[in-house]
Amino acid sequence: PNGYEMGEFDAFRQVVPFTKFTITYVGTLYYGQDIEMFCEAFKMLAKKYPAEDKEILFPGLAFYEQQHQRIKNALAGFEQFFQASGRTTKDKILEIEVKSNLLLYPAWKGFEGIIPSKIYEYIASGTHTLVAPSDNGEVEKIVKQSGCGTITNSIEETFLFLEKCYLEHLKGNRLRTDLSGENAYFFSRENQTRRMASILDAI
Repeated sequence: PNGYEMGEFDAFRQVVPFTKFTITYVGTLYYGQDIEMFCEAFKMLAKKYPAEDKEILFPGLAFYEQQHQRIKNALAGFEQFFQASGRTTKDKILEIEVKSNLLLYPAWKGFEGIIPSKIYEYIASGTHTLVAPSDNGEVEKIVKQSGCGTITNSIEETFLFLEKCYLEHLKGNRLRTDLSGENAYFFSRENQTRRMASILDAI
């Protein structure tokens, strides 16, 4: 695996989390990703808890007008709960990821072996990852092995998870990834390089 760069987030470890319950999806979307399932679950959350103390951030998405419009359509009537920005600097993205409650990734359905680099970046951020829905493949394996996130596969299951996280947020709590453990460290580039060197040495 490509893995994540150790130390990439060191400059942001002490930043103050967002005041709002914040879910972030970084970058563009593709039609193979079912973002609509998550949007339906989020709308259920917003209907049950209508206070504007929750938001979805899409940094970088506004640059891709078709996918930006897709989000607008999926969250029509809930515009106050989401923001999409244009291209954003890497440092700003890393800061947003650390400050968020959850990092969202809707995995590809019907395609095998697609592993986005952002999954490794999500692990390194320490922020809990929500994969909704799963690819039932490599992304799910990475999330489970690293212990960095939660997988949901239906609107109801996603809503219940969001509700649980939101209520914990109101208490001042949020899920975090244990980066000191072996499971997360396994996916670091340092460890992957060591594994590769070991394979080459054995040849």
